[in-house]
Amino acid sequence: MTSSPLVASPVVPDHMMSIPIAAVPAKSRSQIDLNPRRMAFGSQLLDASVVRTLKVGEDKEVYLVFRKSGFSVLKITGVSPLGESADTIRSRLNHEAAFLAHLNGSPAPKLLDKGELEKRVYLETEHIDGVDAATTAAACRKRGGTEGQEMLLRLAQTIGRTYAVLHERGILHGDVQPGHVLIRRDGTAVLLDFGFARPAVSQTSLPTPPERGGLPFFFEPEMARVALARLPSMPTSGPGEQHAVAALIYFLITGAHWQNFRLGWEAMLEDIATLHPLSFHERGIESWPEMEAVLGRALSKLPDARFPSMSAFSLALDCVPMPSMANVPSCSYPFSKPLERALANAALKPMAPVLHGSTVLITPLSSPISC
Repeated sequence: MTSSPLVASPVVPDHMMSIPIAAVPAKSRSQIDLNPRRMAFGSQLLDASVVRTLKVGEDKEVYLVFRKSGFSVLKITGVSPLGESADTIRSRLNHEAAFLAHLNGSPAPKLLDKGELEKRVYLETEHIDGVDAATTAAACRKRGGTEGQEMLLRLAQTIGRTYAVLHERGILHGDVQPGHVLIRRDGTAVLLDFGFARPAVSQTSLPTPPERGGLPFFFEPEMARVALARLPSMPTSGPGEQHAVAALIYFLITGAHWQNFRLGWEAMLEDIATLHPLSFHERGIESWPEMEAVLGRALSKLPDARFPSMSAFSLALDCVPMPSMANVPSCSYPFSKPLERALANAALKPMAPVLHGSTVLITPLSSPISC
């Protein structure tokens, strides 16, 4: 890991071996473009063929690549970052690699390789064949009826369990948002982007992020109060992340955030710090008292008023029953159908880069799913 590997192994076990640049023939080294900008299909990068450019920015480049062992995702620091400093981007990728290695493929993509090429850090992870949580939820809401509602319940419970597993392993994600949750074909969830992750305990060798990440829509009230007071950002906490996951689930079920946040940074922070969640009825959908009560507790203004842990929050979600609903016609095909359709749509446009906010979707989606 400390040397500079140029060729990534298909699957890297614990006794990973790295190949120094000096040990690779010059011909092989010349095949690597040190400044790839939306590389063409079939271009060679780190001994793999580029299938799709997922993201190209001044800070980093992300590619879906293929080698004999299958697909994987390659993330590389940019050459001349104009926004954040090169050291910041390098540090964040190294930070993410440490957490991915620790998690070893659950509930995150498995880290296949990590190295450095001429002062550019790269990570290679397994490719997750899945659909982002927002697209999955939109398909469930569009389906409607009891089946659509049941799918939303299962989605909420799955996400709650996934974050509970992460917390039980002593890790806080640090950047909860819809694009950082992928839903596999079998309905299980995978969490992406651990650049702002932090250990939940002090006795650990895992690094602590130098900064706080996340989207303001998912900030907890205590973070909003700190930002309003112009104090240094507070680190991610267990209760804070519980609030963020509850905000995410509210968004997925209703299709809107838990409040009609005002425009403007300070106004939005004031709303987060002081306002309570709108009811589902106020959002124009069927009331769901049991779900609203669970989310309402997790969205409490005071950390001590929330559930004692992410696991307790997850257990409460598991106990939520289906709401009483009118007999609304709904589709009759299985839960996996929206995922299958989204994946099929993605395959039609293999070269289209897809972003969701600041998120790179590993499996791109060309449009919302329709029943």
